Amino acid sequence: MITVFWMVNRHYRLVQSQIECQDPLDVTKEQPPVVLVPIHAWDKLIAKSLRFAMRMSPDVIGVHLSNLEGDAAKDEASEIRREWARFVEQPARGAGIPPPTLELVRTPYREFITPVIEHIEAVKGRFPDRLVVVLIPEIVERHWWNWFLHTRRAAQLRAALRAREDERVVVIELPWFVKE
Repeated sequence: MITVFWMVNRHYRLVQSQIECQDPLDVTKEQPPVVLVPIHAWDKLIAKSLRFAMRMSPDVIGVHLSNLEGDAAKDEASEIRREWARFVEQPARGAGIPPPTLELVRTPYREFITPVIEHIEAVKGRFPDRLVVVLIPEIVERHWWNWFLHTRRAAQLRAALRAREDERVVVIELPWFVKE
């Protein structure tokens, strides 16, 4: 028992040594982050995510992944752009707010995590002095048995981003609570 207590205490001291700070808050170089929102299609979850993102920063990027090819890819891109213009850009411009941008990313079949991470790296390159916030919208079910009915992409993306331990990338989860 003493060994376990000693190991727990050692862990607490290690954490404390890494997080303690005696310096005043430095606010001289702060800029708003660039906010990335992975989107699949226009819905209430994406609308909520974009509204939240636009409160954080004027630089909001919606990232849509597509694994389609040929005419199907062109049709999907046209539909996504049309919805984006109608539901995002027009209302933002009407309110005098800079509209979020939409970026379409090609991805191999069923690939999700790697293309998003590669796109985050590209955004970090375009904005070298700013944090990148990845806002992950997620459906939260009331009952545990409904958990099986949805993909686990949000959890997978969150885990992959945390595993990278990138200090310039901040992960924010935005829940959508399903009501019955």
